[in-house]
Amino acid sequence: MKKPPIIASMAVIFILFTLCGSCVVDTIKTRQPYISSVPTDASDATDEPKAIEGPDDKPHAAHEDNPLLELARQGRVDGIEFGIGDKTKDIVEKWGKPDRKEWFLGGLYYRYDDKNVVFFTNEGSVGQDGNEIVNGDVVDIGIFGEDREVYNVRLGMTIEEITAILGEPTYTMTPEYNEDSELFYGWTYKYDVGEYIVYFQADTEDSPVDILYLMTNRE
Repeated sequence: MKKPPIIASMAVIFILFTLCGSCVVDTIKTRQPYISSVPTDASDATDEPKAIEGPDDKPHAAHEDNPLLELARQGRVDGIEFGIGDKTKDIVEKWGKPDRKEWFLGGLYYRYDDKNVVFFTNEGSVGQDGNEIVNGDVVDIGIFGEDREVYNVRLGMTIEEITAILGEPTYTMTPEYNEDSELFYGWTYKYDVGEYIVYFQADTEDSPVDILYLMTNRE
């Protein structure tokens, strides 16, 4: 007996949903953020899961006075001339078109592979068909690349090596807390520097950190 059309359709949707979930994990781990085919509201631009507090049930001290994170407090990253708050049009005028430009969590992101950087922006679209792009600002920055030096540490170090230099993170987010995140995965170590937050991303507690995010503090 043939399945009723609606049941068959639901089965197909379930299979596609499962495959899509796998794709999300794969793209994030290859440093290509998950892309939404439909832009979301700008108020959803943050993708920050609830964090685990420190071992004494209190978060560690914030790093607002940490001299090693001074550049992060300015919304900037070592070796990148553009920072949070800069205009997307200025980036394109200076660097040219990005290698990749897609929708992600409420705005367009610009990825420059030769710079090992992704600019997350609030740039959006207007018009009846949504075809007119409105220039926006950088709201978050992602840094990738083996041995990339930033904030007096280096991507490829373990979190133990990083904390020996920068101090203990403000929060540690486990794989369980990151399970539903479209951006974070594995273990995430958060350094609160006031107006901005630095995130170090690693697969496991002992594996090398391979991605760093500087994000606007939306708390």
